[in-house]
Amino acid sequence: MRKVMSIAAAAIVLLGLVYWGFFREKATVDTVAIFAANFKPETTLIKDILGGAGLLPPDSLAQDSLKAALVLYDAGKYKEATVALDSFLVRHPANDTAQFYLGMGHLNEERYARAVEVLEPVSQNEASAFQLSAMWYLGLCYFKVDGGFPKAEEIFTSLANNPESKDRQSAQGILQMIGH
Repeated sequence: MRKVMSIAAAAIVLLGLVYWGFFREKATVDTVAIFAANFKPETTLIKDILGGAGLLPPDSLAQDSLKAALVLYDAGKYKEATVALDSFLVRHPANDTAQFYLGMGHLNEERYARAVEVLEPVSQNEASAFQLSAMWYLGLCYFKVDGGFPKAEEIFTSLANNPESKDRQSAQGILQMIGH
């Protein structure tokens, strides 16, 4: 009788372990923590641009209005900067500097879906000096929008495999954090 009880107890424990192994929920990824650990407002490129790195438009009026918008961004006045950049882009819709910083302004204002709309084309523009930076921030944005996790994973995989990306190691770290 004891032998039967021992076998029954062992079978119950075994079945419990099998059930737990197959049906337990996978650990959820804390995308809020990943975002918080990896998001910093972009300040490196803007210092170069405002210092005359040649990414401003050649005509002086356009240059002045874009520069004024970027000064607002640099001062942390993101709402005002997005208004100024939107206005600039009406007249200069192909300017990737304005597009990138418009997306960054929306990101800093926590308007993630709008930031995705603006940063997506910049991230796909191979001629843009902002392409890889736009990809980085776009990946972070996707962590904040509903259903964006697969796109974020795809972007960080691309950055992790790109030897030209300054964020390559950080992208690899994010992939490890999400269990990729």
